Amino acid sequence: MKNVYKNSREFPYHISVGAILFKEDGAIACQHYSKETILKFTGIERDIYTLMRETIEDNETILEALHRGLDEEFGVEGKVLGYLGSLETQVLNKTEIKPEDFKKTTLYFLVEVEPNQILRTVSSDGGATFVNKWVEPMKLIELMNKQSEGLIRTDLNESEVIKRAISIR
Repeated sequence: MKNVYKNSREFPYHISVGAILFKEDGAIACQHYSKETILKFTGIERDIYTLMRETIEDNETILEALHRGLDEEFGVEGKVLGYLGSLETQVLNKTEIKPEDFKKTTLYFLVEVEPNQILRTVSSDGGATFVNKWVEPMKLIELMNKQSEGLIRTDLNESEVIKRAISIR
């Protein structure tokens, strides 16, 4: 059966779940794609930082998808503290708009990493390898704002949802 949450040519809309995963000192977990890695997949020539985002699967609840994403991408478990709202973004396969591009809505949650959990250092998604890092929130906002400058891709700046998390914590 086709996953109704995943985009297709006929239905160019996509739903994902994302996490602002933080630890006791306030640092946020993010994925760092090197310029060399991201260039192969997007044509963008700069380092890219993203939050955890996971596509919801058929017959899976939002929270099941969230916990699966935390495990698959970061190798950790977390305690969900609340919903931070959503971001709708334009996802482009390269740097210009094409028919296979789509609108993506990501539902974000504030999640505290469970005690004694160690972030997996290296992961991959769709063939792209990335390094997981803990980054101070204001620094991550700065990195995301800078990486998105001059790009028409709106999925590469999640700073707004980080600001929401900071205002709640």
